[in-house]
Amino acid sequence: MKYRLLPLLFAVTLGISSCRSEPTTIEVTAPAPNPTPAIAGEVLVSDQGIVQLNRPQGWTDQLAEEDTLNLKMSNESGDAHLTLQTRAKKDLPQFSLEKFAKMGREAGLQTMTDLKITGPTEVTLVNGYPAIQYQFQGKVEGAETVLLHTVIESPSYFHQILAGSSGFGFERHQPTLQKIIQTFQEVPVTASGQ
Repeated sequence: MKYRLLPLLFAVTLGISSCRSEPTTIEVTAPAPNPTPAIAGEVLVSDQGIVQLNRPQGWTDQLAEEDTLNLKMSNESGDAHLTLQTRAKKDLPQFSLEKFAKMGREAGLQTMTDLKITGPTEVTLVNGYPAIQYQFQGKVEGAETVLLHTVIESPSYFHQILAGSSGFGFERHQPTLQKIIQTFQEVPVTASGQ
């Protein structure tokens, strides 16, 4: 039976709302693109042309026209999934990377039952970009689920990656999920601006 995690991933990404705290300004510069990706595969570029991830062989693009997500993919058996959502910093002027991560964690509390959040993990950079990662473990519609919740800051955007699987398959999928996350980068702008 195919495990269905995508509704949760969608719900958590929609849970980010505004905040009224004082802004924290940190200058973030885009790192040079990584010439050796963490995992081989086809480069999957968001519809907006802002970000890209490598999609391993056997994984498929699951993005539908009505999605508010930028990227969504799953493995061949459908028991491991990854979604990415990008938000412009100008739309979240009161947010820091930490505040963006906190909003994602609060959304997780509303979408999962028996939720246990651990972290932050040792992931503080994703392909050169500042990042924070937590692990969510709980139930979605009664099924055990484990997610890596990774937030990334680039010069103009905040990005949220949710990657996970059923609880029984997470340990097997975690190395691949972490490698996919590490292929994240903003799409390089060409000299002509195209």
